[in-house]
This record gives sequence, structure tokens and C-alpha cells, in this order.
Amino acid sequence: MTVFICAYLYIFMYSSLITRQGELQSIKGQMRELKSTISFTESSISEKLNLDYIRDRAAVELGMAEPLPHQIVYIQLPKQSHTIYDK
Repeated sequence: MTVFICAYLYIFMYSSLITRQGELQSIKGQMRELKSTISFTESSISEKLNLDYIRDRAAVELGMAEPLPHQIVYIQLPKQSHTIYDK
């Protein structure tokens, strides 16, 4: 009877271990996929923050152009209109 109980416990623990290892492999696969997705998203964001990309997109897709020198107006603001922080 003791041998039967020990064999049953051994088989039960072994099958439990195999099941947990399968779950662990599945979770590791999901983590690899998520890391890949995160890397792709980060590279996509960094590409779209590139100033050359923004200029090309504005020119090609939106039909925009940089202003000519005579179209730029510089203004002087009085000190009272400035917002001062930390005071």
C-alpha cells in the first residue's frame, strides 16, 4: 500500500511539473511577443519624432511649405505679459 501511495504521489507530482513547465513556456512565448511588439512600437515612435520625417510628411501629405522670410513676423512682448514661475 505504501509503495502504491508513493508511486501515485510521484506520478501526480511529475504530471503537475510537466503541466507547469508547459504553462511557463507558453508565458515565456507571450513575453517574447510582447517585447517584440514594444520594440516595434518604440522604433515607430522614434521614427515619427524625427524632424526630417515630419517635414517630409507635412510637405507631401499635407501640402505644406516652410514660410518665406517675408512671411515671418517677429514680435516683442512686454515683461508684464510673461509668466514667471517659482516666485
